[in-house]
Amino acid sequence: MLTATVIAGVGVGPAALIGCNSSEPVPTNRKAASMPTPARVQPDIELLEPGAEPRRPLRYRLVAGAEETMSLRVGLSVETRADGAPVPIPETPAVDMIMNLRITDLDGPDQARYRFAVQSVEIEDAPDLEPETLAAMRQGLAGAAGMSGSARVDSRGFNWDVHMATPTNLDPMTRQMVESASQNMDQVSAPFPKEAVGQGAVWTLRQTIEQNGVSLDQETRFELEKLDDRGGVLTTRISQRAGTQPMPIPGLPPGAAELRGLESSGSGRVYFHLDQLVPRSSLSMRSSYQVTVNSEGAPGLVDTVVEMRIEIAPE
Repeated sequence: MLTATVIAGVGVGPAALIGCNSSEPVPTNRKAASMPTPARVQPDIELLEPGAEPRRPLRYRLVAGAEETMSLRVGLSVETRADGAPVPIPETPAVDMIMNLRITDLDGPDQARYRFAVQSVEIEDAPDLEPETLAAMRQGLAGAAGMSGSARVDSRGFNWDVHMATPTNLDPMTRQMVESASQNMDQVSAPFPKEAVGQGAVWTLRQTIEQNGVSLDQETRFELEKLDDRGGVLTTRISQRAGTQPMPIPGLPPGAAELRGLESSGSGRVYFHLDQLVPRSSLSMRSSYQVTVNSEGAPGLVDTVVEMRIEIAPE
């Protein structure tokens, strides 16, 4: 059981976390997800190639009252070794989420606040899983539907000030996953450089991020493959690295686990429309990490490889 706890304990998704503590009231049976950045920080975007003429600044057109619906699908496969021995891991079924977004306020033409709410969360059928296991997973995620939060966004696609109310009755594993998903809202829209760009432009986004209590250095490379009056197509390449550091794991005492190292790489494609925040995008990632555990009954060293595919689309 502790082996499974360790395996599930670190999130390896590519999204960056930028947010703050919420000052807005939430229902008494929920609590606000707390993120570490209390103020807006400009992203570190470097334009490497401006692209072909004609060039123009890329900016989202933010409209008060605009509503969008997005679907999110996450698929995982996991391989792990505990003290060098292979550990059988149950099949991880794909998770499908539907979320609504609405721009509530404009702060000038270049910034807005939007609210988001989880409409539904479903776990797909997995033939290799025992029905009881699948039912337990679905029950664990049942409380995620109906959760809501808010964030700010600017016309360059940079999201910040993210917070979300999470049910107090979620088990620790599900809570960690849900709060990570809420923090990942800053990946809803693709970030643009401040300079004017044309087809073939290349830029990078560098971030130091916090994900499930682990600090990662992340670099994303964007290439503008196509561009027209309505939007365009981006290809993306992502790399992540993390060094030795404590790693909080639900079910283990503080300080019991240490991340020895993490490396991730991935690629994807983003089809963006300047009149809407939600793009149609896909991303495939491969992450490997090593964790040492100092707890009775747990393996000393766990090596894990995670293959993940994320798909986002407007509904």
